This record gives sequence, structure tokens and C-alpha cells, in this order.
Amino acid sequence: MNQAIDKSHVEAWKAVIDFVKTIISISSAILTAFVGYYALNQIPIGESCLNFVSPFFLLASIVVALFGFGRSIKAISSGISQEGGVLFTNISAYCLLVGILAVPLISTGSNKSLDKVLADIDRMPPVSGIELKQDAVQKIVVDGQNYIITYAWGNAGVIVTYSEKEGRVIKFERQQITQPGKP
Repeated sequence: MNQAIDKSHVEAWKAVIDFVKTIISISSAILTAFVGYYALNQIPIGESCLNFVSPFFLLASIVVALFGFGRSIKAISSGISQEGGVLFTNISAYCLLVGILAVPLISTGSNKSLDKVLADIDRMPPVSGIELKQDAVQKIVVDGQNYIITYAWGNAGVIVTYSEKEGRVIKFERQQITQPGKP
């Protein structure tokens, strides 16, 4: 008499393996996007401790999922259920969820746009009777977190240094504009 071997557990463990592969794929895709974003925008990741939360949980999700994957393979090959396989898989799913939910905590050190800087200067009260308007801008130089903006004012110029860090004008100086060929 030949007894049929019950292989129903194999299909269940295959489902766990598929779930683990999905978790690893999603986590690695999000981590790849983080690396690309940080590299493209040259954002220092150590700018804030909160910048490490999401990548940490995504990486933990991948590592724990690999343990779940290994236990699942062992369960299929040995025919003996591995309790840790499902536990590791569930933990990796929770780590993935926490990693995704922690994405808004990332500080990008966003800089003000040039339009916002010029609008801030536009709203300033006139200094020494000079109104600084966007249509009088001649030259803009960005030096770190400072914007050095040259305005034309009649036959004179005004150089304004705007500090993005402080959110205000930190230096204001007049300059005589010379005509080319004339001293």
C-alpha cells in the first residue's frame, strides 16, 4: 500500500517565498530611489538623524526578509515547518511599512528658489531711497547659502548679499558703474 505524500505545505511556503521576494523588490527599489535622489541633489545624508530612519528600516526589511526566505527554502526541502520563516517574513513586512511611513521625516535641506529670494528683497523697504525691484537685476551670483545680487540704479549699482540661512539681506553696498572705455 502506497501512501500519497502530502505536499500542501509546499504551496504555502511558495506563497511565503513570493511575498518575501515582493518585500525585497519594493525595499530595494525605494532604497535605490533614495541613493539616486541623494546623489543627484548632492544632499548630505548626515544632515539630520531622521534622514537615517527610513533607509534603516528599508535595509532591515531586506535583511530580515532574507532570513525568512532561507527558512522558507529549508521548510520546502525538509518538509518540516519552520516557524521562524513566517515570523521573519512578517517582521520584514512591518519594517517595510515603517520605512515607507518614515519617508516624510527626511530633511532635504531645501533651498529657497531664486524667485522667492528676489520676492523677499522686493518686499524690503527702500534703503537710502533705493527700491530694489526684480526688473533692475543685472547679475546674480550664488556663493554657498548667500545670493549676491547686483541691481542697476541709474548710473550707479547696488550690490545686495542675501543670506538664505538667516533669511534676510546681510550686506548692502552702493557701487559706481563705469562705462566701458571711460575711467
